[in-house]
Amino acid sequence: MAKARVVNTNLQGIEEVNQLVSEIDVLPYSNAIETIEYSKPSIYTNNTLLLYVLSQPKVTEARFNHLIARANIQNGVRVELAYQTILTNKHQTFGIKEHCLQLSATMICEGKSLDLLPESSCLTRLLKGGQTSCTYATCNDSSVEIIKDDTSFLNNFIGIVKSGNNSNTHNASYILQMDNETVAINGKNYSSTSRSGVQVLPPILASVTKRSLVMNFNLIHGMIAHNIKLLGYLKEKTNWFAFTEGLVLVILMLSLWHIWRRITAKIHLPALNIDNKANPKTEERPSYLRDADL
Repeated sequence: MAKARVVNTNLQGIEEVNQLVSEIDVLPYSNAIETIEYSKPSIYTNNTLLLYVLSQPKVTEARFNHLIARANIQNGVRVELAYQTILTNKHQTFGIKEHCLQLSATMICEGKSLDLLPESSCLTRLLKGGQTSCTYATCNDSSVEIIKDDTSFLNNFIGIVKSGNNSNTHNASYILQMDNETVAINGKNYSSTSRSGVQVLPPILASVTKRSLVMNFNLIHGMIAHNIKLLGYLKEKTNWFAFTEGLVLVILMLSLWHIWRRITAKIHLPALNIDNKANPKTEERPSYLRDADL
């Protein structure tokens, strides 16, 4: 159970957990049950002694705004974001690279799961405004992403959104928030039974220059696959056209030969009449033979 990170309550009693909680000044847990649920157990032994350890993180209380960052697509490109979830305040900005523990309104992140972003970085300046340079990536996809139960991100969206009896056609990027309702996006239903309280930040004035352009390998792969498919289609059509043309040519030649045969079969040569009297080679019988006959 310890290898699977499951706390064995038969080895660790509630009294011991309460004692552990009382010894630590800052803990985000409201009761012993939450403490056990989010603890990490481990077992150590030296042949005669079995030591069961329940680890609790030592935390420091700091207030940050938890932001979800998405880059919309414009003119076939978008800003390349290194992080999609961010913790920020007036003094520091962290990019979250690993999963953090979420307890109601409190988030607990290990130090190794955060990256401190410089104040001059693209993402920091986009959040706080000012002059910045960013890396762009080529992209022309259209996507619908469910960010929260009541919040969807329609990126480079082209289609129809229906809510109740209302139907609208959109052609851009949108944040769609629902309040206990069902919305149809391009014929697919999305439902929300509550409100998560996600708020969209107002626009921030920032001057962005293009630092570099990163090729989207997924886009290139899709283009290559499409071109290969198109070439295969053209090859198939070319073979079909060549076969069809050859067949038509053979049929035409057979038709011409058949017509020629029918025409030549109807031509009759005139009969040849030979006059024996007019033939100079005709020999007359000798006269003595006539006298002999008499």
